[in-house]
Amino acid sequence: MSTRELARMALYVALFVALDWISGTMLPRMPQGGSLGLSTIVLLIASFDLGVGKALIVTIVGLLLGFMTDPPFFLHFVQYFLDYVVGYTAYAFGRVLLSPNGDEKSFWYYLLPIFVPNLVRFLSSSLAGVLYYEVGWVASFGYQAGYIVPTVIASVIILPLLYVRIKPILKK
Repeated sequence: MSTRELARMALYVALFVALDWISGTMLPRMPQGGSLGLSTIVLLIASFDLGVGKALIVTIVGLLLGFMTDPPFFLHFVQYFLDYVVGYTAYAFGRVLLSPNGDEKSFWYYLLPIFVPNLVRFLSSSLAGVLYYEVGWVASFGYQAGYIVPTVIASVIILPLLYVRIKPILKK
């Protein structure tokens, strides 16, 4: 791992923590946790830039540091694992979902890397809701949709615009 990659990883961690804090404290939040996930855009960009392995490290370190500023509430370790570990590490795999022959300026190029990790997070958090909050599937899906759907919409708008503009900088 080069010094440049290490510095980028530190930058992504810092951006993740800052955006996660902003999302959790300054934007509306769901009553039992969950908010607009602006920080997930950083995890996707880290994946595109650094690859899956280094993006996983960014995600794990970012979660650990983020929990210092906004401690998570969880009922059981498995619920924590489903909500946070499974839910957030899915974003580190965004790079493998990019279309290899696609146009980076195209809206469609980013759809799979946005939808698949958000779907994994939606399903894992819904499962945690059913198992540990003892609500039905419909209620758990409805609750998770309350913040995952806005996260997807924000990602679909922000990620293509942002990544096209910063990619030339990342190549230097």
